[in-house]
Amino acid sequence: MKPIGVLIFIVGFTLQMSAQFTEKHCKTIRDFVHIMQNYHYVQPTKNENSNLNFKQNTLEFLDPSHILFTKNDSIEVINMNFDVEQISKIGSCSGMKQVATLYKRCLMRTDSLVNSLVFTENISLSPMLKVTDKQVFANDFRELKQQLTNSLYLQTLTATHFSVSTDARLQFEKIKTNYQCEIKRELSDFENRFIEDILNAYAYSYDPHTTFFSASEKSLFETILQSNSFSYGISFTEDEQGNITVDDIVPGGPAWRSMQFQEGDILISLMPESAVIADSLCFDIETIYQILNNPDYHIIKFKIKKKNEEIIEISLVNEVLENNENNIIGYILSGENRTGYVRIPDFYSSANDSVNTGCSTDLTRALIDMKNENIESLIVDLRNNTGGSVEEAKQMCGLFIDYGVIGLYAERDGKIIYLKDNNKGTIYSGPLVILVNEYSASASEIFASAMQDYRRAVIVGTKTYGKGTAQVIKPVTDTPEKIDIVDVIVGIPGYLKITVNKMYRITGKTHQLNAVMPDIELPSSFMGAASNESQNINAIDGNPTEKKVYYTPFAPFPTAELIKNSEQRCASWRWSSDSLFGEWQMFCDLNHKQPVSPVEYSKLLDEITRMIQAQVLLAEMTHSDFEIIETKKNLNTNKLNPVAQKYIQKHIEDLKKDRYIYESYKILQDMLMMQK
Repeated sequence: MKPIGVLIFIVGFTLQMSAQFTEKHCKTIRDFVHIMQNYHYVQPTKNENSNLNFKQNTLEFLDPSHILFTKNDSIEVINMNFDVEQISKIGSCSGMKQVATLYKRCLMRTDSLVNSLVFTENISLSPMLKVTDKQVFANDFRELKQQLTNSLYLQTLTATHFSVSTDARLQFEKIKTNYQCEIKRELSDFENRFIEDILNAYAYSYDPHTTFFSASEKSLFETILQSNSFSYGISFTEDEQGNITVDDIVPGGPAWRSMQFQEGDILISLMPESAVIADSLCFDIETIYQILNNPDYHIIKFKIKKKNEEIIEISLVNEVLENNENNIIGYILSGENRTGYVRIPDFYSSANDSVNTGCSTDLTRALIDMKNENIESLIVDLRNNTGGSVEEAKQMCGLFIDYGVIGLYAERDGKIIYLKDNNKGTIYSGPLVILVNEYSASASEIFASAMQDYRRAVIVGTKTYGKGTAQVIKPVTDTPEKIDIVDVIVGIPGYLKITVNKMYRITGKTHQLNAVMPDIELPSSFMGAASNESQNINAIDGNPTEKKVYYTPFAPFPTAELIKNSEQRCASWRWSSDSLFGEWQMFCDLNHKQPVSPVEYSKLLDEITRMIQAQVLLAEMTHSDFEIIETKKNLNTNKLNPVAQKYIQKHIEDLKKDRYIYESYKILQDMLMMQK
């Protein structure tokens, strides 16, 4: 049964179905379109196809799972007379109101359908299930209910399979509540949320990396790319019952000093500066972190339930804490040769311009520490590094090459700008391996491609993601060029992360769509299952530039011999990996070709589990070739820091089992031998 509070909430909305757009909403649309048309790298083109593309994007942003609109609803939206560019010219939102009214009606209908769904006691006897990435729009109301049932049961079976709790009824009710909460959140601030979806649909018609940010989303995005940020020193997770619970408490942070939090405590509510933002019914992790990282909140009252059922309230004031996940720490792989190892998690920058703690500065310090301990070679690990600051990537290139252009970028008018390392000298000049994978993107690819083109490093791993565009953040106002976004801005409806440049390598080629190809490719079982830029239908082209760059590369590597040795070491690993990838492809093909019974789907989940376990075993290994140790300076610095010690010990344990690190170390051994 749906909670009474939600019923009252929804009944209230049924009394006023039409959307209430104000001049403020229309102005937001006008300002957004103005910025897109005047600043985006791609110059706008207006034709019938572009308007159709925008309307199709609108359907996908409003109903990504295809559980709200029927086919007739989608046709009605396509035929409606709404166009954000037209709104920007005439200033009227009348066409938008029609779409919003239909959307609200569909939300209400789906909520009613979800509420009517009842758990089948013997789940194995439920109807055949269609396993697919995306359902088509249902033909009618009956088919829509069938698709919703299909979606709920698929999620229930999956959650029951992978969760600690095997109570299918509990999982079903939890997922059903999540659906209702999503609708409740959408309706609670309907006009603003609807406008955000419309703006993102319009932005996506230009390229997949341009997007609208609320103030909290902007703050969270920037926090990820900083080495330190405001924090309450507490993190949360979701337990098997669906409760949001305390996961970790940072020693020395605000939560730790309060002495009132314990791991496993259940979060009931958050009250930022006396304003209730969420209740326990509709909590989700994303909402929690949007609240915790909202720049407008510095004092939050946490209501929690202890293990003894006692409910208490604790007020915390946030403060600047170090982000250990973004710290660069140097290790020594001590064996026949001493090899340095650093992982670059993101190309982060400092939250405080007066304190230089960006990743290039942190890497400089780590390199100096490792050089003082006589490393003979170096591994820079860029796996899963999705990018960040282009300036930091440029500065990092300067640590390994003496001077020169490390890349180019094109502006919307076609002007080519050189991205230069202006600092003479290097920090490290020895043998270098850069480790990449399919999730290395953007600034990672700028750095890796420059090192590859200068022949300064051997690139090892798998083909990268292929994102060669750069974005900036602009406030959505009628004069974005006159406002500094680092200042506190009052009354700004949001921000636009907008693509303004396309990046090129010094060869004139681009990693946009084309990615960075490794010099030595290592096996990856699920490489074919990973997404990449080329799969984005609105991605910017990957054409080269004719602009010439004159540079002097280093001497060629003995790549053929290095590849031969690596393939011999990885022969059994590669065979197992290829076999596993083949199974994965067969599994995906089977999923999308025919419906399956719940029993058959459970068997497919068993197969996924087996493949995941095989992948983990494939990537892990034990060896005695080298020992992983901290630098002496790190040991002295971190011995009194329990947070750093905990993070470092876990990292070392992971590195010990990492086959990719092992192979990179062996490649560097080969390089050292060939130099003698």
